[in-house]
Amino acid sequence: MKRNVIHLTNVASDWENASPIGNGSCGMMVHGGVAIDRITLNEESIWSSAPNTVEHEGMPEKIAHIRRLFLEDKVTEANQWINENLGEYPRIRSYEYAGEIMVLLHGDDECEGYVRDLDLDRGVCNVSYRKGEASYKREYFASMINGLLCARYISSGSFSARISVKRENVLF
Repeated sequence: MKRNVIHLTNVASDWENASPIGNGSCGMMVHGGVAIDRITLNEESIWSSAPNTVEHEGMPEKIAHIRRLFLEDKVTEANQWINENLGEYPRIRSYEYAGEIMVLLHGDDECEGYVRDLDLDRGVCNVSYRKGEASYKREYFASMINGLLCARYISSGSFSARISVKRENVLF
């Protein structure tokens, strides 16, 4: 069986390079470097706007027609039909930022053998590297059944970590 794994050897220094993990109702973006691990969170009840209550008559049929056009590789025709027949459609709400967890692990980003894997089949992100004589592994996963987002830190030696949580403009 072929595994669908994204294999990276660079740290996720910004949002665009982060590894997404989620369970359908909440999610996290895993990014940061060796020294500081950053986990940005979102959750399905935190939205960027009010619920969309506008009903559009015949929408299931319209969507089915659009899908047929795309499946027939009629992209230009589909786009034209959408512009002529759907008009303005209210923006779909987006998940809103729920907070960020920062884990300070080391004093610098120097390391050897840095690897970050995102296993798309299992929904697991692994980060591993060596620093000095010790090897480190971080594992991130989500459980839909248990409603959990998890991060696990493993080291072949002893280590300490400082954890901080940032929640700006978030209403719970």
